[in-house]
Amino acid sequence: MKNDIEITAEELLTLYKRLPVKDINFNEIIKQSFVFPEDRDISEWVGDEIYLPFTVSANPGFLNVELTPYLKGILNSFKDPDVRTITIKKPTQTGLTLTMLILMCYILDQDPGNTLMVSPTRKMSEELSSERFLPILKSSPNLSKYLEDSKITRSEEHTSELQSHSFSSYAGCCLKKKKIPRTLF
Repeated sequence: MKNDIEITAEELLTLYKRLPVKDINFNEIIKQSFVFPEDRDISEWVGDEIYLPFTVSANPGFLNVELTPYLKGILNSFKDPDVRTITIKKPTQTGLTLTMLILMCYILDQDPGNTLMVSPTRKMSEELSSERFLPILKSSPNLSKYLEDSKITRSEEHTSELQSHSFSSYAGCCLKKKKIPRTLF
């Protein structure tokens, strides 16, 4: 039994002419089907996309990386295909947590994939998600679209569970799971 349909170019053209829509631009359809990450440094992307609300930052507004120039190299090295591991030795309160949240936002927007951010305890994980990560997503105009279709906005009773497992996790939880994420913070 033969399943292949044989059709000549002339028959295909005749079928095409019968279609109600004649102005089909297949190149445009293909371009819209595939969205590729923007070809610019993450430190440049941040200034246009990440809005810090007053609950997260002492300097609310779109993030200005020029205020913390030492973070530019960390942000930009994350996108470098030759870099596999980023090791940072730093003092406290210098913006590393914010940098990791920015990178999670970048992954969400530009290069979606499995990502895990580990906190020492479940409580810290929930606080990080609810008090820092979600406010950044909600206040950033281009990133808030990812919350619109999410279960996070649909049910308050599941919010803390979704926040701790969708966006970040605590260290004890990691040991129970066999899947290894693409990026581990």
